[in-house]
Amino acid sequence: MKTQCLQLLTEKHYPTARCIDGILLFLPLQGTLDIHSISKAHSVTNDFILINDVETYQISQNGTCIMLYIASDWFEKVGVNFFDYKYIINLIQSTNEIMRKMLQLAHAQLTDTLTEAQFEKWMTDIVQIIVDEAKINASIVNQHLNYTGYGKFGEILEYIFNHLPDKLTLSALSEKLYISKSNISGQFYNVLGIGVKHYVDSIRIASSMRYLIGGNHTLEEISEQCGFSNGASYSKKFKAYIGVSPNDYRNLDKSQKVVHLGTTQECHYDEETLLSLINDKAMQCSNTSDIRIDERNPKSYRPCCNVLQIHTVAELKKLFLEDFTFYRTEASEHIIFYCLVDAKTLTYELTEEEKHQITSSLLEHQLSIAFHINSKEDLRWHLELLWPLVKRTIEDNEQLTKEAAQGFAYIFNLATMDLKTIYRHLIHVQNYNFQVDFGIDITDLFNQPTEFKQLEAQLKRINFKYYFIDNARLNPPYLVEDSEQILTKQLVHFTNIKDIIQRMDIDDQKYFLLNLENRLLSNDQIAELMDSPPILMEMLKETWNSFGGIGVDLFQQLSGREHLYLYDKNGFSSVLNILLHRFLELEDIKLRDYGHYIVAMQEEKVTIYIYDWRILEGEALDREALPARMTMDIQHSIINGNHLIYSENFDGKQGNINQIVPSSLRDKYEWSTPLVKKIEQFNQPQFEIFEHDFSQSALEFKLHYNSVRIMHIFKNEQTDKF
Repeated sequence: MKTQCLQLLTEKHYPTARCIDGILLFLPLQGTLDIHSISKAHSVTNDFILINDVETYQISQNGTCIMLYIASDWFEKVGVNFFDYKYIINLIQSTNEIMRKMLQLAHAQLTDTLTEAQFEKWMTDIVQIIVDEAKINASIVNQHLNYTGYGKFGEILEYIFNHLPDKLTLSALSEKLYISKSNISGQFYNVLGIGVKHYVDSIRIASSMRYLIGGNHTLEEISEQCGFSNGASYSKKFKAYIGVSPNDYRNLDKSQKVVHLGTTQECHYDEETLLSLINDKAMQCSNTSDIRIDERNPKSYRPCCNVLQIHTVAELKKLFLEDFTFYRTEASEHIIFYCLVDAKTLTYELTEEEKHQITSSLLEHQLSIAFHINSKEDLRWHLELLWPLVKRTIEDNEQLTKEAAQGFAYIFNLATMDLKTIYRHLIHVQNYNFQVDFGIDITDLFNQPTEFKQLEAQLKRINFKYYFIDNARLNPPYLVEDSEQILTKQLVHFTNIKDIIQRMDIDDQKYFLLNLENRLLSNDQIAELMDSPPILMEMLKETWNSFGGIGVDLFQQLSGREHLYLYDKNGFSSVLNILLHRFLELEDIKLRDYGHYIVAMQEEKVTIYIYDWRILEGEALDREALPARMTMDIQHSIINGNHLIYSENFDGKQGNINQIVPSSLRDKYEWSTPLVKKIEQFNQPQFEIFEHDFSQSALEFKLHYNSVRIMHIFKNEQTDKF
C-alpha cells in the first residue's frame, strides 16, 4: 500500500504552513533540518522535530527529510482525547524508537512492501510512545505559550491567538494594537511569507478541529466559536484550505487525511540513494548503549554448577558410550549429572560391559553424578549395583583411588520419604566406607512453607550439600498457563521462591532450581525462548545470582510441558548448550555484571558477553528490527593499546538448529551421531577476528536484534588459553 501521510521532502526550503489536525514529525536523512515554528526555532541533524496542531511552521533549510503526518484520529484510537493535550518533544525518552518506526515506514513505502497491518502497527506504536511520554495538558501549555522568539511581531501573533472569536481584519488589528496596517502587513510577509488574512483563516480552521471532530457541533456553532461570520463562510474557507467540506472531512478515515506544504514543485528523488540514506540513518538512530569497562567493581558472581538431567538409559549410553558431548570429559567442576533412571532399570537394561565403561568414565574424569532416590527399594538396588562396580573398577585400575568416587551423590525425595527415614538411609550409605554427598528434593516444602520452617533445624543438622527445587512440581510453578502473558524477565526475579529461601537459615548457594520451562515468545507461534539468546542469558544470569545452579534436561523431553534442554531428541545442540559451553570455558572466573553485558577478567584475556536488551522488554520477536549501533570504551590498565579480538555472534539464527534443519525434518528422519556431528561443525555462531587500538578510539560495532555477542580481547600476543 501507499500512504499519503508519509512524504519524503527533498526541496531546500518550503513556505509557511500550519498543522491543522494532528501533529507532524520531521526526521532529517541528510544534512541539517531547520524549522521555525510558532514557539521555537529547531535545527537538527540526528533527531526529529515535532509540530503540534495549530502551530505554524516554516522549513528554511532542508537536505532530505521524512515528514510523517499523524491525524488526531490516531490518538483517539489509543483512547486519548487528542485536543486535550499538547505533545512536547523534550519529554520523549524513546526518540530512537520513534525514529526507527518512521524509517521502517519510509523503507517499506519506497520498496512497495508496506502492508496495511504494518502501517497500522507502526503508526499506533509511534502514537502510543508520544501519548505515554510527551503529552501535557493543553491548557497548561497555552498558559505558558509565548511568541518572544518573534520580538515585537510576537505581540501581534499572541493577540490573534487570544482573540480568535473577535474581528481580526487588518484594520481591526491596527486599531487595537496601535500599529499601522502597512507595518502589520509587512511584518507578516517578511517573517512568515503569508498575509494576515491567510494566517487568521488558517489558525481559525485549525482551532475549529476540536469542535468538528471532537463533538457533534453544527457548522453554525463552530463558526461562532472560531470567529467566522456564519456556517456558510466557515464551510467555504474550510474547503478552500483543506480541499473538502467540513462534513466530508468528518467522515474521512485517519489514513485518508493528508498535509499539503503549499508548493507546486514535484518531489524528485533517486530511490536507491534514499534507501541508502534510510539505512544509514537507521544505524545511527538505533538504540545504543556504551560498553564501558574500567576499574570499577560491580556486582559479581561465578557461573554456578549446572545440573544436567538424564531421563533414560538411552541418554546415559549416548553420554558415556558414544563420546557424544564435551560434558563427559570437560567442565567437571561445574556439572552435576542427575540420573533419574532407577537402579533396577539400569541393572536390567545395561550389559556388564556397559556398566563397567560408564563407571570407568565417571571415575577417570572424576565426574559428579547424583542419583534420584524415591524409596528404600531404590536405594537397595543402587547399593547392590553401584558400589561393587566402583570397587572392582578401582581395583582394576592402579591409577584410581577411592577419592575418585567423591563426586557421587544421592538425592532423596522428601515427597516420598520423611526426614527421619532419609536420615537412616544416609547412615546406611556411609557404612559402605565411600565418601558420598547427599542432597534432598525439597520441592514440596516450598508448597508448604510453614512445614519447611518447622524442619529447618533438622535439615541444617543433617547438612545436605544439595537442595533441589523442581519447578515443574511447584504450586504454582515458575511458568504456568496462568502466567502466559507475564514476561520471563519478571518471572526470573523468582520473587516467591526467594521469599521462602530468605526465611531459612540455609546457604542459598545450596539450592538448585530445576526444570525452567520453555515456551513460545509472546507474538510468535514458532519461535521459543530457546530461540532467543538474550532471554537465555538473562535466565542464566538471574538463576546464578539467586541459586547454586540451574537444572536442565540433557536431552529434550517431549512428554508434558517442555523444559529447557541442551540437545534435542535427535542430538542436535541447542542455543542454550552453546551459550552454557562458553560460560563453562571460564573455569572459576568471577563474572562482573554491568546490566546488559557481563565481563570476565581472565589471566590472558578479557571476555565480554553483550546481549540485546530490546527483546527482553516484550519478549516479542520483531523480525523487522534493525541492529543497534554500539561502542565499547575500555579504560582499564590491562587493555590500553592495540589488541587482538575474537568475536562471536549468537543471533538466534547462527548456531540455532531450528534455523538450519526445521523440526519437521528432524522428526521425519533418523539422524546418526556422525551426521549430527557433521552438521554441528557448520552450525556455529558467526565469528570474526580483528585488531583494535583502544588508546586511539572506542570500538564501534553492531549488535543485531535478539543476539548475544561474545568478545574475547587478548591482553598480549599470547593466545594459548583461547
